[in-house]
Amino acid sequence: MTARPPTSTELEAALAQRIADSGLARYQATGAYPASEIPAIFFGTMPDKPNAAILINVYNDDRDRDPHTPIYLVQLRFRSSTGSRRDAEQLGNRVFDDLDDRVNERSNSQWGLIRVLHCHRHLRAPAAPDGNGRWSRPDSYTIMTNPS
Repeated sequence: MTARPPTSTELEAALAQRIADSGLARYQATGAYPASEIPAIFFGTMPDKPNAAILINVYNDDRDRDPHTPIYLVQLRFRSSTGSRRDAEQLGNRVFDDLDDRVNERSNSQWGLIRVLHCHRHLRAPAAPDGNGRWSRPDSYTIMTNPS
């Protein structure tokens, strides 16, 4: 069987599991999350509850340079459980400290079945409150994978 690049859905799930394995959030592929102060991970749109959450969405899959080694652009949105901007900022900063290869001076990470050649944040947007006064901050990451 020929190795293939991951689908966007596979990459999102692997990233969610990677963040959960680092102890920064909770991830479960199915079912409702039990109540907790630990952020829960979602895909698509941010649900109203729980308050503490991380949203993951792939918004570009670029294979122009090399169809077998795609570059994905992924947005992570961090929402704090409190009305504090700093809490949302700190959550985003902790995930950045864990994920960004330039910070960690590494490459060729393994996220489950997906080999990640490089991961770095290319955009850190300002935090803003939602209609309920909960602060969130979006960051965008560039992730290059290699079929395993």
